Amino acid sequence: MLLEQLQSFIPPEGIKIITALFLSFVVGLGREGERSSTGIYYFGGIRTFPLLGLLGYSLIYISPDSIVPFVIGFAVVGLLMGLSYFRKFAQGVPGFTTELAGLMVYLVGGIVSMGYFWVATTLIVIEVFLLEMKPTLARFGRKVSRKEMITLTKFLLVFLVILPIAPNKNFTQFELNPFKTWLVVVAITGISYFSYIVQKITKSTKSVIWSAALGGIYSSTMTTVVLARKSKNNNNHYLFSGSLLISSSVMYLRVLALIFLFNRTMAGRLLIGFSVIGVLGIVVGFFIAMKRHNQDENVSGDLGITNPLELKIAFLFAFLFIITVIITKLLAEYLGNKGVYGLSALMGLTEIDPFILGITQSAGVSVNIPVAVSAVIIATSCNNLAKALYAWLFSRNRSGRWGAVMLVILGLIGALLLWLV
Repeated sequence: MLLEQLQSFIPPEGIKIITALFLSFVVGLGREGERSSTGIYYFGGIRTFPLLGLLGYSLIYISPDSIVPFVIGFAVVGLLMGLSYFRKFAQGVPGFTTELAGLMVYLVGGIVSMGYFWVATTLIVIEVFLLEMKPTLARFGRKVSRKEMITLTKFLLVFLVILPIAPNKNFTQFELNPFKTWLVVVAITGISYFSYIVQKITKSTKSVIWSAALGGIYSSTMTTVVLARKSKNNNNHYLFSGSLLISSSVMYLRVLALIFLFNRTMAGRLLIGFSVIGVLGIVVGFFIAMKRHNQDENVSGDLGITNPLELKIAFLFAFLFIITVIITKLLAEYLGNKGVYGLSALMGLTEIDPFILGITQSAGVSVNIPVAVSAVIIATSCNNLAKALYAWLFSRNRSGRWGAVMLVILGLIGALLLWLV
């Protein structure tokens, strides 16, 4: 729509020139700042990069039917980048990143000339992100052990090999779908791995509040136990009780996101209720945790989160998921809705992910949608009640008591959704 409006008073080629100039200027601006702040020689800056982008644009424009001029231009630019690299190397300056950025800007200019604005913009955004996040990414890289890299590689291999070839059809009377089963495993481990990566990058061990939020994405049950244990030897009861509330409130948003991936109808029914509970719980928990927060600035927020991509964990989750789907179908068939509700309450006492994702697959098949939605509400509410017990048992102090009370209230508020959705 915006592009059509611009074309009403700017020629199409004018829009392309402006786009190529702007995108390459953004990269040049970042490189200029890097060169100015370090005083070290770097190829190009706020003028050179825009010129490279315009060069790539121009060679495609003057020869739209032949790629030869553009390829020759790429070779020439590559030669210049090589000379720049050898000059840096002679000065003892490592790295080829800026030179590669110059080649990318040249390519993006040609992409814009062909009219692929979205592709060009996406590439530049990724390029700028990688260039400007160098210190953070380098710090993260130093934290990643060889064992974690091997684990990640194994998971990617299994994910890329198993998921594409897994049959996407139902088997047995329980309608088990291998493709969906493995997709569920990938989704849950992916979200947990996101939390793990963010904690690694942001050094969240220095913040109990931030660690609690990330722990809610990873596993709110595990986070509750860890925070309760940490609070034993700490007098900042506001900090830990508020953090307990934050972790369990994040759980609602996490569950909503997982359900959205696999059952949009269920997610639509839970959207408002879970969003309101999650956001309000986070806000209230934050204000409680920040009360007299400076009392213990040196409290470690390290939750001891382990890499969730271990294959044995992934296969265990797949097994639990399949068992949950089978039990849900059997209970629905022989005991009706009450059997499903009873199972949801029982599963709420432990990790609820296998049950939640299992019920998304059963909804509309062996269990109707309203029953499935109610089962999710019961499971999350019972999970909060169970975590209230864990908070008290593992702390036995004021932090645990306050946290337990707040988790009970959170669970009861969540249970009210049974009459609202």
